[in-house]
Amino acid sequence: MQLPTRKEALRYFYKHALAQFVGFYVGMSSAGLVSRFFETRRVSNMFGLLARRPVVDAGTFMILQQIAAALIGFIVFEIVSRNVKPLLGQAKSR
Repeated sequence: MQLPTRKEALRYFYKHALAQFVGFYVGMSSAGLVSRFFETRRVSNMFGLLARRPVVDAGTFMILQQIAAALIGFIVFEIVSRNVKPLLGQAKSR
């Protein structure tokens, strides 16, 4: 089995890693989106009595963050891999 050449390795990185990286980054940064709509019981909100948003358990909060990160990251991954990369390929060939 031959090792890939540098050109082949860069082509593979461009094809796969670009969309995955962008999807991962947006997914991880979107985990904070959950904190805009929910909060957990803390001393600062008197264990949920003075909460301004719906109060959920810490485990539920973590699961909601993971689901939001996975869904939004996957959606962005698909958008980049199907729409943006072909546009970049067309601009590169001009």
